[in-house]
Amino acid sequence: MYIRKLQEDDFRQVFGMVSRIHDEGIGAIYFTEMPSEGEFAVLFQIKMDNIRRGDQADFVAIAEGRVIGECEIVRIREQGGVIGIIVENGSRDRGIGKGLLLAAIEEAKRMGMLNITAEVAEENVKAVGFFVKMGFVQVVTAAGRGRRIMHMRIA
Repeated sequence: MYIRKLQEDDFRQVFGMVSRIHDEGIGAIYFTEMPSEGEFAVLFQIKMDNIRRGDQADFVAIAEGRVIGECEIVRIREQGGVIGIIVENGSRDRGIGKGLLLAAIEEAKRMGMLNITAEVAEENVKAVGFFVKMGFVQVVTAAGRGRRIMHMRIA
């Protein structure tokens, strides 16, 4: 397994991985409905444009020639960003999420993002525990959305 920056030709594999994780229904994905491949292609292009502009750090984990995880930090303020991270079932609890998150944080720091926020579905206890273990602290629970918003300042 290795971690590298997201590339244009990762589209189909990332789409497939997001579809499989969405089907788990664990609240890990922000889509209430899985977008079509065409809709996802538009979102993926926006992601690639953000990366080219320096507004997004994005890494994938590759094992046996396929994408098994992704972590992005998207700039939301001049010095801040929000994290999205997913790892396929069957590849979890092996340090992949930690490796992805550390790579993305390092790149985000290089890009000047000092305040990193993660939104985690409150019922996704495993994800909440992961972020706490990685040094995040709960700031607030967003009313009516069933999500804990965790915040970490990168020193």
